[in-house]
Amino acid sequence: LLSEGHFLESLGFLNKAKKLGNDSFRLYFLLGKVYLFLSCSEKSLSHFKKALEKKPSHEETKYIINALDGERHVSARSLKASVVQSLFDDYAEKFENHLINRLNYETPKKLVKFFLTKTENKMELKVWEKETSFVLDLGCGTGLFARELKQILNNSQIVGVDLSSQMLKQAIKKDVYFELYQEDLLKFLAQEKKKNHSYNLIAACDTIPYLGDLEEFFKKSCHILKSEGTLLFSFEALENDSREWVFSFNGRFKHRLNYIMSLARKNNLRGEVKLETLREEKGERVKGCFFLGRSIKIDETDNFF
Repeated sequence: LLSEGHFLESLGFLNKAKKLGNDSFRLYFLLGKVYLFLSCSEKSLSHFKKALEKKPSHEETKYIINALDGERHVSARSLKASVVQSLFDDYAEKFENHLINRLNYETPKKLVKFFLTKTENKMELKVWEKETSFVLDLGCGTGLFARELKQILNNSQIVGVDLSSQMLKQAIKKDVYFELYQEDLLKFLAQEKKKNHSYNLIAACDTIPYLGDLEEFFKKSCHILKSEGTLLFSFEALENDSREWVFSFNGRFKHRLNYIMSLARKNNLRGEVKLETLREEKGERVKGCFFLGRSIKIDETDNFF
């Protein structure tokens, strides 16, 4: 019932199990999840803390507690790969239904539109359509961004990378990828540099919120961008704060616009940003931005396969 989104019904059965004497980690963990989906953060936090008492080393539970225990900055430079993988493996089957039907999620479609608008302004879309373009989709998930892009750029060869094997299983079904890899994105970027591979477009749709420090992301991405290639991503906006990023109550990182633009300049990108609504959360719009950076470096090693 929980996996299908019937939260109140699942809560009834979990409470019955508790009355029958169930005192397991699994029970408290699931109760925490149900109350989280029902926007009862205090009850959710209480049950996740009880779950952590049962399994003190459980990374996903610690991550959720940090997220729920007030909006605060954490010392972690990004989320642990094992935590992100676990979260999305569990979420994969209901991912699209939850995002699109419950959260009015249109970020992939809007991000592609933003990219095409900027490309059309530079009279480059015809070139993209005629020639094979190489695209890297970082944190590809179930393939929502790639599906939107492929409808416009039929000749594109899209490589998808994600930590979650279950999300990749969903992505395969869309039949839009040239290749798919289960890998940490920073490790993958480093491997591609060693192979001397390069891309016309590197995209990260709703992936940046799972990274805090973006120094390595920018550096490694720009290493494998073709000359005049494009780095494209969405991020959640951090307002009225002097820090470069913070870990938010929703379990993701928010980033300052000035921080993003400074990294763009540092890595020889001509950056542009558009303010955008990314999705709805607890009935409120989540403010974010789309970033598009065009490489202005001169690269003599633009190669692929």
